[in-house]
Amino acid sequence: MHALQHLACGLSFDAAIKVTAAAELASPSTIRAEYAEFIEAGTITPPDTSHRGRGNPDHPLHSSNTDKYGPSFGAELLIHKLTESQKTEGASITSTTIAAELRAKLGLSVHRSTIRRWLHALGYRWRNKRYVGGMKPQAKNARIRQFILEYAEALLEEQNGTAVIVYMDESFIHAHLARKKGWFHTSSRDVIGDDNGTRLIILHAMTDNGLLVIPDEIASNWLSEPSLTAELVFEEIFEDGQDDSDYHNTMTGLKFIAWVRNRLLPTFAELHPGKKMILILDNAAYHKTRDETWITAATSQTKHELAHQLIDLGVTQLTRTNGKVVPSHGFEASISNGGPSKEDLIAAVQQWLEQHPDHNKTVVEQLMSDAGHTLIYTPPFCPEVQPIELLWAKVKRYVADRSTLNRSINEARQQTEEGFEQITKMFCNSIVKHCHNWIDNFIQTESAEELQQCGSLAGVIKYLPLLKASSTTTNNTQPVQFHSPLAASVAPTAPPTSKANTLRKRH
Repeated sequence: MHALQHLACGLSFDAAIKVTAAAELASPSTIRAEYAEFIEAGTITPPDTSHRGRGNPDHPLHSSNTDKYGPSFGAELLIHKLTESQKTEGASITSTTIAAELRAKLGLSVHRSTIRRWLHALGYRWRNKRYVGGMKPQAKNARIRQFILEYAEALLEEQNGTAVIVYMDESFIHAHLARKKGWFHTSSRDVIGDDNGTRLIILHAMTDNGLLVIPDEIASNWLSEPSLTAELVFEEIFEDGQDDSDYHNTMTGLKFIAWVRNRLLPTFAELHPGKKMILILDNAAYHKTRDETWITAATSQTKHELAHQLIDLGVTQLTRTNGKVVPSHGFEASISNGGPSKEDLIAAVQQWLEQHPDHNKTVVEQLMSDAGHTLIYTPPFCPEVQPIELLWAKVKRYVADRSTLNRSINEARQQTEEGFEQITKMFCNSIVKHCHNWIDNFIQTESAEELQQCGSLAGVIKYLPLLKASSTTTNNTQPVQFHSPLAASVAPTAPPTSKANTLRKRH
């Protein structure tokens, strides 16, 4: 019809065909064939696309040619899904299991060597697994939800003027820290550099109003000396046989406890007298140092140790699994002599701990509790909720921008301290807000479960009493459906926009 219109306007047949072909994005020969068929039969046969793309048996990615060329699209998607299940489900995936799944689900019979070739072509490599926490996504999401509830309660206390939230963390800076990239002419490929140099360990704490430090206070590297600043920059010192690949090995529980006692607590008391501190920190082992009062029901303990542990706790008797009561003087007796088994002793210790939930406290928890403060641990491997991580990036960038060849450790320390001086109240406020935005985005996903109905962190704060009440009767890992004004008044995905719901104001 397009060509006929051009013919009616006076164009020649060839000109009409060429103009039509250009307009229809087709070749002139195709238009001529279709035109001839239409004039002769009054119809046009739809084009046959069965042999186009992967539908063509001669195409390299057709399922019949997978052994020669590579996996079909369906096979490639299945391979990606199976390899991802190693992280999400802890599944064991090998070339044998992939071949079996392809045979069962797609009807493809492929040899294991071909599977391995495909995996290499897709960017996969056979290498060691890295076990970092061993936490599945469902468990991690549950831990994030628990943190959001605890954090919302802390924000409510801060808004009421009774508490101040403090964020703390540790990091490191190398003496020769420098930017990894720069502008270089292509004719000069060799650039002289140096190694990382000595490593400095840095500790600090901040609020949304700035760093936790008294102005003009000079920090000492001697943790035994009280100082009115949370800043600490010290050179790493390794012990014999210590692994130097992780800076966490330089930190110890004793150093952290000394920092809390002589830096954090006095500085906070000076800056915020009469207020409660809510400390946000991660799950590093040295943050949870235990003393000799810690009670455990570990199976690694001997029967003698478990028995004396119960006696020291004042337990006068226990009940065996068969219902027989054993007095304390018979805790160490053998089973044949009427004594308890090791499992009976462990069960007795666990029962005592359940009856005394406040007994086991780490040294830091006890220090904070004695001072009227509390702790909130961030979810494992979730730095997005810890604003001080962004502070480290700014300080390290400051030091990297001032790099010189073979910079001394003293110069690096001085520049690090100067970097801390560049941290303003507005910057701290902005990075706290950045983390709040991440929490808002998480709440608007299905992973937030019952919190999704709140819409944002401000919504969680608003409906905190209802959420806490529901959590006491429902497993935290299971979603809670609210039949209340909460579900009716809060949009599930729309974040609040009113000024009344703003968590922070800029300073």
